Amino acid sequence: MSIMTGMSPAERSYQNPPPLSSSLLQAVLPSESVLPLSMPMTLVLNTTGLSVLKNNHIRGENSSTGYEVPVTEYKPDVIRKLLLKNCLNRIDIRLDDVVRHRRDILDVTKILFFAVLYKQFRRDLLEKTVTTSLIQQWNRQHPRQKLDVSSDLSMNSVEKSLDGKKEEQALFRRNLLIRLWKDHYNLFQDDEQYKKMGMAEKLIQEMHPLTMFILLGYRKHDEIKQLIDQVIETIAQYIKRFDLPEFNGLVLLEYLQSSERENLISLYRDILEKGGRHTEDYPMNDQIRNELIKRKISPETRFSFLFETKNSSNRGQVNRIRTMVISGDKESKEINDILFHRDNSRLDKCSVKDYLEQDGQCDENYNPEILYYYLSHLEEACKETGCAFSSFVNCGSDTRLSMTHLVFDS
Repeated sequence: MSIMTGMSPAERSYQNPPPLSSSLLQAVLPSESVLPLSMPMTLVLNTTGLSVLKNNHIRGENSSTGYEVPVTEYKPDVIRKLLLKNCLNRIDIRLDDVVRHRRDILDVTKILFFAVLYKQFRRDLLEKTVTTSLIQQWNRQHPRQKLDVSSDLSMNSVEKSLDGKKEEQALFRRNLLIRLWKDHYNLFQDDEQYKKMGMAEKLIQEMHPLTMFILLGYRKHDEIKQLIDQVIETIAQYIKRFDLPEFNGLVLLEYLQSSERENLISLYRDILEKGGRHTEDYPMNDQIRNELIKRKISPETRFSFLFETKNSSNRGQVNRIRTMVISGDKESKEINDILFHRDNSRLDKCSVKDYLEQDGQCDENYNPEILYYYLSHLEEACKETGCAFSSFVNCGSDTRLSMTHLVFDS
């Protein structure tokens, strides 16, 4: 391999990029379909998802918020595809023991957040592509052949055209990756086993067909050349965002563990009070906690991933994941009203830190500093990469009833 091939824009030397092909992805990232994920959860699908499942003869049941399909063992790439194709309203997960599912929670969270980032990437590039003056002029002159994603006739023509240009597409993708490597060499200097380059290749593969059709077919026009420069910058930006799913998962996991601890302490106090005992004489410890979990009498902590599309004043439409951690009676009408109708205006609102530290929930046996660190780091990392993250807690009329919101806008 030749070591010196040119200079980066910052006048730093760069090496040849790694071999660029679909095999790179297989070498860098394990196939999603073989990951051993078996955490029980319920998929709540919209009408689009329902039609997909009916075609595959998958059973579920109707509810007030969608079509619920419980799953225990599943292929992560199927979940990802349902999300990318706008089939999911939300995913509900109920846990008895948060710690036991630590790895599964992190894996599921990363799969979902990566899918949302891919989805936003497709949307960002598509919006930039179809709003160029070149394409707008074409659409005015050819109203029956608009290059518009909403036109089925147009998309059929686009996909048919791309099917006949497989080799040309592969060469175009390769050239994009080489440009990315040269223009953003510093981004790949710590690229262990070419992981970032594999993610870049995955992003390009996730382009909307209409975006690829326009970039490929009009690449010699000056405006499209400028657009390709924007594509390179956008890919680099999203590679930087790929550190965010890990921190989202860590924030969620730390909060779930603190929530479970709080619920168990409340339960233990109730048990002691009913027996005429005082909590001061019988402090909570790990042995008691493990016994409560073993008997499966701990209060139920559940959380939901809600998938939304919101309008941003400066970015247009953005994809959002709202993670809702719900503590309290699962049959509570108050909780169900808020969950299904998303009306939390009637509840008191406070920060995660204020909520954990009120009423002495944090004591010498529990220090939430690691959670605060992850929250702070995630907020700063989102700002640096153009995403948004917010967190807050709604407290119900019962002190044991709470709903925590972790909101991520890609």
